[in-house]
Amino acid sequence: MTDNPEMQDDVKKQALEDVTSEQRKKIVAQIMAQIKKSRENLAIYHLKLEEAKKSDNLVDIDHWSKAANLTSQELDRLEKQIASYDLDRSLIEPSYNYDSPMFCSIKISGAILRKWRLLDNVRNSITNGQTVKDYLGSPVTKQFSTNKGITVQYFERGMLSNKVGSKDVYVVYGPIYLCYRRLGGLESYGWPVSDEIDLGYARRQEFNKGTIYWSKETGAHEVHGSIRDWILEYLDEGYPITDIYPILNDNGAEIGQSCRFKEGAIYCSPSTGCHIVQNNIREDYENKYGGPLGALGFPTSDEMDTPRHTGLYCNFQNGVLVWHPDGSPYAGVSSFIGPMDLYLDRF
Repeated sequence: MTDNPEMQDDVKKQALEDVTSEQRKKIVAQIMAQIKKSRENLAIYHLKLEEAKKSDNLVDIDHWSKAANLTSQELDRLEKQIASYDLDRSLIEPSYNYDSPMFCSIKISGAILRKWRLLDNVRNSITNGQTVKDYLGSPVTKQFSTNKGITVQYFERGMLSNKVGSKDVYVVYGPIYLCYRRLGGLESYGWPVSDEIDLGYARRQEFNKGTIYWSKETGAHEVHGSIRDWILEYLDEGYPITDIYPILNDNGAEIGQSCRFKEGAIYCSPSTGCHIVQNNIREDYENKYGGPLGALGFPTSDEMDTPRHTGLYCNFQNGVLVWHPDGSPYAGVSSFIGPMDLYLDRF
């Protein structure tokens, strides 16, 4: 035994933690045994209930419904009790067989199992009061790995995935999940690299090939490439109200892209980069001057204050649009088109 008082305290502290850890493991093991028994009973009650429904036996339907509900409540209580011990349950239960009347028994295991259990503590506006775990529903596939090293498991209303060797597991569900599948899912849009991020006015989720935004007013829309990079760097607030769409010339070749926001529209081309056109200037640019296919071409700057701060202007490949508010001698949108050096001092 060391004579160093500080080392003695460390040894005592570690011994106490070890004892506490062992006690917690024993308690968790006992609770897990109860959970296993309750799950077995619940599976039996569901079968009995289905039989009663087929025979239209109202007495048995009532009896087995109550039995199943009580057992489900007991399972919820046990799950919350075991969570309070803050112990990695995979040490005691490395996998869990989810029994579903529709999809039979499907195993959930490893990092995905741990994440799935944590989702029992997460609720938001998407899940309508349910936990995210309950909202996901039953697993509908076994866990599988892609050739990119991504482990995935699909559920009725979403998916869980993680990169092999990483502890980070991300869940995709709700409207963002539907948009993700519409875009081609894993094969076309890659895998999630974040959970949903609540922006207050909208929700956002990052994927390795793009970003999907969702709001109640506009639904789910995605951005990728240069437009996505511009948004993440310059747009503090706001979200897309359309997907990115191509801009085609008369020959059908793509010469740029655009995406509309509540704040305006972003136009992007290889030679000009990405810029946002807003409000009155945007309306005239698109409706009066034909947008990027018209005389002005693509924007080469965002909107800026005029030198005397009396209005706004935006540069384009072939000219400038300037806006002044009502009451100004230059009220409205003025255009300057053609190869010229434009001096705005008088504005």
